[in-house]
Parts: sequence; C-alpha cells; structure tokens
Amino acid sequence: MYRDLVSRLSYIVPPESQLSCFRMSSCREEFSLDALRLRYHDSSVFSRSPWFLGQVGFVVYRALVAALTLAILVYLPVDHYRVLGRSDPWPIALTNWSFTVLTAHMVVALVVCVVEFVSRKGVRPTTVANKSENTGDTDTVQTDPMTEIGHGEDSDVETIQDNCGLAWYHKVHWILHNTSITAAFFVTTLYWTLDSGTVLVSSILEHVVNSIIALLDLLVSGTPVTILNVIYPVAYAAVYAVFYVNYWAAGGKGRDGSTAIYPVIDFGKDPGMASGILVGFVFVAVPAFHFLSYGLYRLRELVVTKIKRRTSPVTTLSSELETTNSRDVHSQVA
Repeated sequence: MYRDLVSRLSYIVPPESQLSCFRMSSCREEFSLDALRLRYHDSSVFSRSPWFLGQVGFVVYRALVAALTLAILVYLPVDHYRVLGRSDPWPIALTNWSFTVLTAHMVVALVVCVVEFVSRKGVRPTTVANKSENTGDTDTVQTDPMTEIGHGEDSDVETIQDNCGLAWYHKVHWILHNTSITAAFFVTTLYWTLDSGTVLVSSILEHVVNSIIALLDLLVSGTPVTILNVIYPVAYAAVYAVFYVNYWAAGGKGRDGSTAIYPVIDFGKDPGMASGILVGFVFVAVPAFHFLSYGLYRLRELVVTKIKRRTSPVTTLSSELETTNSRDVHSQVA
C-alpha cells in the first residue's frame, strides 16, 4: 500500500526539474514566434473557464454577456441620433469602434464556446488505470476534463506536447479578445480624463459598463494574454489613427460642426500637437494598457494555480500517505 501511494504521487507530481523546465518554457513562449502566429498548446482554454465546474455554466455566461453587449450596441446609435439629436456620424468615434469590437468579441466567444461544447458533448471523462503488481486489482481514477485545462504556471507538463495548432475561429477569438479588452480600458481612461463632459446613459454604457465587461471577461475566461499580442491592439489603434487623419483631411466634421472628432486632437489648430498625441496614443498608451491586461491575466493564473494546489488530488494522496506511514510506525512500536 505504501509503495503504491508513493508511485501514484510520483506520477501526479512531476519532478522539480520538470516543473522548472516548464516554467522556463512558459517564459520563452511569451517572446516566441508562436505568439505572433497565434499558436497555443491547449485550444480548450478558449472555450472554458477555470471557475466553472462544467462547461454549461460558462456557455450560459457567454450567452448573457453577448446578449447584453448586442442590446447596448443597438441602443447606442438610436440614443445618438434620436434621443440626443446629434448630427455627427456615430461610427467616427473611437469609443463606438471599441464597443463594436467588444460586442464582436463576445459574439465570437459565444460561438466558439458553443461549437466546442457541441463537439465535445459525447466525449467521456478520461480514466487512468493503476494496476497493483501483487493483487492484480485495478484502481480507476476518473478525471474531469475541466481539470485538465492548462491554467497557471504549474499546469500539467504533458500540455507542452499538445498540438499547438488552433482553428481559425480560435484565432479570431484570440485577436478580438486582446484588442477589445485593451481598447475598453484605453477609451474609458481617455474619456474620464480628457473628454468626460456631461454624464449621460450612453456615457456610462460605453465608458463604465464596457470596462466592467472587459475586466470580467479577462478574469473569468480561460483565454490567454501574451506580451507579443500587443501588436493587435496597436494595429487597431493605428488603423483608427489613419482613419482620423483621413476624415479630417476630407473635411469631416465632429460634434457641433467642429473640425475635429476630439478637441484635444485638432489638426486644424495645431497639426504638430495632434500628430504627437496620436503617435503617443498608438505606440505608448495602448501598449501600456495591454501590459495592464497582461498583468491581470498573470494575476488570474496565479490565483488559479494557488487554488489548484489546495484542491488537487495531491493533497488527498499526501494525507493518505501520512496516515498510512503513521499506522506503520505504530504497528512497529506495538
């Protein structure tokens, strides 16, 4: 019995050298070309959450958030034109671009979650058979697929050898995830520091609720964030910057007939200052908010790792081992 427990513990707990190698591998992955090519060792993290015991609850969460963002996206243009009576085009604002991207992310995330749920519905939990050498008895340990998701630094070493290829919808989901969350944090901060003005219902929806949804999704979902993923929100911001300049050059008007969409970026008054602000936003501010997203992601992984350590089968087996060892000592003394 004692030897059997030791062998089971050795199977579940990888040697320290393997864990160290895994941590080094995780660090290398942050700056590897796989991050740019949208490759990841476990595709299931894009459709599951480390906080839900089953996938059904996460599908319900995805459906509710997607429905909420869609409802808000329908309301915003109506509020812009009919309620507020504004004449400037609704699609020209970065805020509206960003909420549209956030909604697209939530819808795509729901689709990915449903597709994975349907495709895996008939898959049974995996089993590990441990056969005793002396008795021939077989102990079957059933594992929940949810516990096999590679979250945290101490995820199973075997996940390193998983297939790194992702389906196209995983990649779209990953790009939208990184872009929408970074953009949400950016536009919220930009609005409340530079352009708050009168607080309206639409202002709360686009500059408070948006970041709450983004933060919730970042912490609840299993989708990873890598440092090199910064290229996607930067590319998104660069596209908007190009649009902003072209819109001004074409004679486009902002709110109340002004020559700028945002007063702080007015090429008609000070082209040099406006250019400098745009460049700073694209190449300094946006990366900073992406690194904030990355930091929150690492915090999530750290918490998940701590919880897994406390609730993993290793704890139970260790207690069983200590009890067995204590009994052996008492029997020898007796």
